[in-house]
Amino acid sequence: MTLAEEAPLARAAALVRSLRPDWRDAEAFYARRSEALGLLRRAAAAEVARLRRTMASARPKPRRRPAAPDPRQAALPLA
Repeated sequence: MTLAEEAPLARAAALVRSLRPDWRDAEAFYARRSEALGLLRRAAAAEVARLRRTMASARPKPRRRPAAPDPRQAALPLA
């Protein structure tokens, strides 16, 4: 994991650690919770996309087989 990928996770972890239910300001609590969930979802989606790219690059690429010789030409006498 690179530093660029760790920053959103560290920010999400800090948000989750700071979450405390506040009955006086529930809207702010849910806004912070939604932001933390969004960061975690984006990080997870980025990781899945990175793994898909890795797997796609590691997958063997289909190659065309050379054309088989024409049996009619093989039956012709060589000059």
